[in-house]
Amino acid sequence: METTPTHLVVITVFPGIDAVDVAGPAEVFAMANIALPDSAARYEVRVVAAHSDVVPTSSGLRIGVDQHFAELQERPDTILVTGRVDVGDDDIPTAVVDDEVCDWLCEHGPQAGRVATVCAGAHIAAAAGLLDGAPRNDPLGNCATTSGRPPSGRGRPRPHLRTLRPDLDQRRDHVGYRSGAAYD
Repeated sequence: METTPTHLVVITVFPGIDAVDVAGPAEVFAMANIALPDSAARYEVRVVAAHSDVVPTSSGLRIGVDQHFAELQERPDTILVTGRVDVGDDDIPTAVVDDEVCDWLCEHGPQAGRVATVCAGAHIAAAAGLLDGAPRNDPLGNCATTSGRPPSGRGRPRPHLRTLRPDLDQRRDHVGYRSGAAYD
């Protein structure tokens, strides 16, 4: 009996992410599997993280982790990067760049078939150098800039959210569709 090939989709998570950024895309891939013809490759979705068997979301919902980064041996066909936004004492929304996700993306992102981001996940992909040179914007015009902002962690930019050029459209480039942020 022949096995149907799969398309490995890896969703990165870390503490405090938005549950909908994980659940929404996972449901889309599940529905795509139902709609695909029997002979088509199926999507296999895995949730991966730096550590822990469960990751708490911003709402307190806990998401199970299928594999730790170190356990993932296959090359992902798609890496989906989720994110998180915190609001500080200054009331400025600030995208959180998780260093462990960023480090893993630096190593594995260039080998993936494509990298996609959900909302603030674009900031992590950008900090990993995966969005260099590509125009990107989300449908609401929520973009990011790093100019004039202090570095965070290990010298990575600490992006702040603001509206910038909502006229940008989504474009296809050599890696795939990119949406979520525009960087100065």
